[in-house]
Amino acid sequence: MNKILIITPDIEGPIRNGGIGTAFTSLSHLLASTEHSIDILYTTPVSEVADKPIEYWEKIYKKNNINFIQLDFPKDLIFTSPHFRNISYLVYKWLVNNNYQTIIGCEWQALLYYSLLAKKHGLNFLNTNFIINTHGATLWADEGNYQLPYGQDNIELYFMEQKVVEMADAVISPSQYLLDWMTSKKWKLPQNTQVILNCEPFLLEEPKTIENKTNKESYLELKKDISETDPTKVEIVFFGRLETRKGLDIFLKSLELLTLEQIDTISKITFLGKNVNIHGVDSVTYIRDKIKHIQKQITENTDPAQLKQFLLKSKKNNQVKKSDKFEKSTISKDLKPDLSKKINIINTYNRMQAHDYIQNKNVLVVIPSLVENSPYTVYECLLNKINFIAADVGGIPELIKPNQRENILFKTTPVELYKKLSYRINSLRVNAELIQDLNTIHQNWLKELDKPVSILPSPNTPTKTPKVSVCLTHHNRHTLLQQAITSLQHQTYENFEVILVDDGSRSKETHQYLDLIQPYFNKKGWKIIKSTNNYLGAARNLAAQHAQGEYLLFMDDDNVAKPHEISTFVKAALHSKCDILTTPSEIFYTEKYPSDLEDTTTYWLPIGGDLNTGSIQNCFGDANAFIKTQVFADLGGFTEDYGIGHEDWEFFAKAVFKGYQLEVVPESLFYYRVLNTGMFLSGNSARNLFRSYRPFMDSDGKTPYALGLIPALYDKINNLEGELHHCKSQSHYNEIYAIKEQLDHLFSQQKEGWANDRFNILNEKIEALTSQQKEGWANDRFNILNEKIEALTSQQKEGWANDRFNILNEKIEALTSQQKEGWANDRFNILNEKIEVLLSEHKDHYADNKLEALENKLNKILETIEHNNNQKTFKKYLKK
Repeated sequence: MNKILIITPDIEGPIRNGGIGTAFTSLSHLLASTEHSIDILYTTPVSEVADKPIEYWEKIYKKNNINFIQLDFPKDLIFTSPHFRNISYLVYKWLVNNNYQTIIGCEWQALLYYSLLAKKHGLNFLNTNFIINTHGATLWADEGNYQLPYGQDNIELYFMEQKVVEMADAVISPSQYLLDWMTSKKWKLPQNTQVILNCEPFLLEEPKTIENKTNKESYLELKKDISETDPTKVEIVFFGRLETRKGLDIFLKSLELLTLEQIDTISKITFLGKNVNIHGVDSVTYIRDKIKHIQKQITENTDPAQLKQFLLKSKKNNQVKKSDKFEKSTISKDLKPDLSKKINIINTYNRMQAHDYIQNKNVLVVIPSLVENSPYTVYECLLNKINFIAADVGGIPELIKPNQRENILFKTTPVELYKKLSYRINSLRVNAELIQDLNTIHQNWLKELDKPVSILPSPNTPTKTPKVSVCLTHHNRHTLLQQAITSLQHQTYENFEVILVDDGSRSKETHQYLDLIQPYFNKKGWKIIKSTNNYLGAARNLAAQHAQGEYLLFMDDDNVAKPHEISTFVKAALHSKCDILTTPSEIFYTEKYPSDLEDTTTYWLPIGGDLNTGSIQNCFGDANAFIKTQVFADLGGFTEDYGIGHEDWEFFAKAVFKGYQLEVVPESLFYYRVLNTGMFLSGNSARNLFRSYRPFMDSDGKTPYALGLIPALYDKINNLEGELHHCKSQSHYNEIYAIKEQLDHLFSQQKEGWANDRFNILNEKIEALTSQQKEGWANDRFNILNEKIEALTSQQKEGWANDRFNILNEKIEALTSQQKEGWANDRFNILNEKIEVLLSEHKDHYADNKLEALENKLNKILETIEHNNNQKTFKKYLKK
């Protein structure tokens, strides 16, 4: 019996609803029901459902013969790399200690990235079959949402998710469409790639608690009320996440085309899906604002006579006297078809609740997605004979029998959606069936998962033992150099040489140590080369010129090699045939020899040859890298800029640009020492950044200089974040920041708008507060303070103060401009009480003391700025 593991960040139960979770829950149920041993490794550390922790779901899954495991996040492991790299590495570490014949994961979040690298390099999992069940990569989703990447995480996921698919033993997609999308992006799919539909949804059975029963009865009662209100009318239900990619804007735009008669035949327009952020506001606010505009458009586009007739009919239905008369101006101004009363937004249901809601016989489900893989929304409508229409995009047509698509599918424009909507309101029920029967889908999955796992030959004892040249550079740190050499003496690999380049050391102790070890080097056939001080790039090139090995391993004097470093690099290079290999750095912070017995282990994890991320940050790896000697020579080695770092980052970027294969060996093979004596810390960061970006400034490229904004802006953001962190530690800033947070929170909480009278009350109190000149608020002191603030803000570089002022000012302007229908009374009272307290505190010499404290702080800041300016002037003078 095949032992199978599913690895997922999304699963039914802890995650309220999601396509990946539904697919993997259903697949695990199929496997458990066919007597397979099935485990689920859940990589999200929390449960979304209140009062139902992970332990609760472990018991629920156990009742269904599924072993539910939460990924451990050990406290003794510390990472200094981005989030998704860290999670993928934790998955790798977990898998090393657990044996499975088949492992299934998705490309989203690239959880199997380092594990698949380990197999590719022959380090582990040689008897394991890795299957990627595709559900939609981050790049695919961002394209569908017309969304630029949020940040570096997105850029890295674009690369890592692609590589996960390319390194998999098999790829299974629920649609041909998604495979075609990957091919269009130049992804290299494995030979074993095929389409198998997802298994039908499986609902986990939970204990029948009073709370569950009450919640279910409440929404079923709501559905019952809707159906019993007027069984002759149709409820339109937008079904899906309330976002652009799911067609929300197309759907809203199509509503503008509704006629008065159609509005009259619609009982409700329901939005059923998760709330998200759209252009800075939540989906609910976004929808309600759009509905007001839609209602206005319908009124303006309707003939006044038809509008009058419609309103008269509405009055009659509401038992208003027929003798009521309406002036034309009244009709167009006051009496409007109130579409907002028909709007129903439900964003709290889980999948089971949403499924039950759309079962109503008078419901027409609308699925207007802009991009889709193989959505369960369509799948469930087909299985349960639910009335629906859907966009003719992605993998949706692949779910429906060809002869039934005409009455269901529409092109993704508001007009085409409106046409299909109009037709189906009058012809609610049409025949629609899933393209395959469920048994066929089950058998396709079982056939693939029951295949025998092909066992690869173990490369633990390589048939080749190529010579490796360790290029070791050194400058004035002989005590650290001694540790580096000791680590090389303990290597498990034998066929290697050491070329030590002393880069112009001046200390007497260093030269005595080099003379001391010279006989040992002579005996081993190793070399010591003394040169003038030319910096790292030149020193490494000099070592490479004297190397005789087939591979070069670069090493600095403050690094310490693990005993298996060279043997592991050789094994990985022979197995993967890569040109350049790097490795995670295991970081330590002392001058002592590192030990595996420390309380914590700190890692920095590179991801390999991604030029997108590499234009922002060094994602390639450390200079402690394993490189084919011929490749190093073809690339011309390192550039030799004196006094500037990043020569390794520049070299790696140049190599990847030239088409050489650079990958990460997912085992930490050396200890990376971090001390304040390192060259990198003492260098010029701006010049370092320019050097690492030089490969991207290829004159053959069409935009070589514009791309330079990316690392420059990234560096600027880091500086601003540092300033912000520093400011937050200052007490006066804490008060300002607290007010800003309250304003942000208040702004986000607005539902129906601000009451004009309450705003005026609040505004008057703020005006009174700022105008009060009491007990020590002397005008001359104010002017002195104002001049110092002006001087301080003028010192801010790159518009820091101005940018933050504008951001806060815009939010306040937007907040105060919303004079609509009233706001939450309790929030007004909270803020009002705080202002009352603030007013009452201006007694005795409170304000005067505050001013003196603030004045002292400002004086210190100004002195620091003046001191720094003097220092810069002095340095410029010295350079001259």
